[in-house]
Amino acid sequence: MKKILMVVLTMFLAFVSVQDVAAQGFWKKLGKAAEKVLNSVDTSNSTTSSSLSSSTNSNQSSVPSKTGVGSVFTFDGISVKITDCEHWGDDVIVRVLMTNNNSSEVQVSTDNVVGDPGAVDPDGASHRLECHLSSGTWSSERVLPAGVPVKGYFKILNYDKKYTTIPVFKFVFNTPQHAGVHNILKFEAKNLPVTLAKNTNFSNIYCSLPTLYVQYNNCTRVGNTVNVNVVLKNLTNSEQEIDFNYGKHAAYDADGNTYTPKVTIANRTMQPEIPVKATVAISNVPTTVDGFSYIKICFGNYYIEMRNINFK
Repeated sequence: MKKILMVVLTMFLAFVSVQDVAAQGFWKKLGKAAEKVLNSVDTSNSTTSSSLSSSTNSNQSSVPSKTGVGSVFTFDGISVKITDCEHWGDDVIVRVLMTNNNSSEVQVSTDNVVGDPGAVDPDGASHRLECHLSSGTWSSERVLPAGVPVKGYFKILNYDKKYTTIPVFKFVFNTPQHAGVHNILKFEAKNLPVTLAKNTNFSNIYCSLPTLYVQYNNCTRVGNTVNVNVVLKNLTNSEQEIDFNYGKHAAYDADGNTYTPKVTIANRTMQPEIPVKATVAISNVPTTVDGFSYIKICFGNYYIEMRNINFK
């Protein structure tokens, strides 16, 4: 439109050049009026552009951000509360409690890719998420009944147990009211404390599976073989299988010698709350050695660590 006006004005001015002085005065007035119109168009375009930019910035800065465990985020009549964070194997579990405060059931969904969810550790490295809204499965969708709290969790992958906090945790949710990728709801929690499971009877023993209790009993030598005797207990409400056969076990003494332990368990299918004996046998230990600086026993994606285990 602006270009067309300029062409018309040019033609008029060319015509004016062959007219008398009185006519030229008329065309000058017309030119000034056209200039005002053009300036008005420029101002309108600038205002519209500024409005769009402001709207975009507003959307980008409107991500709700809260601090600490216990933070509650609300959307579309749904509340999501972060209840705790716990090291679980090589990962971290962030548990949430979802409550539908509407009068009828609502389907919610989340995602581990869309909306840039994830976590940042204290060293600045980013970690991906797995979404588990349905208990026991990797599921990104869940129907929430009205007025009933429902548990779910996010798994932060490969989060070292040396970290005791999550500086930044980003996650997303969606409901039928916000259908589509562009309407996904983003949330951010900061400075979440992460706990280690207290599932052993000594501080120098660590088990990365919080639902397995490890009780260290003793460590004895029989010739060149040293046996570390423990009792295991399944802390869940259903049986779980603990298989040590394919784990990459290792032990180290104070002199730097390396050993490959062998683990035997009375029953690898463990019933809830029923103690089961297990023995870690370490062979070919020199008589001059009277302790192990480190022992690691692996099973599945989990492990048991023992440090400074002495014997006679």
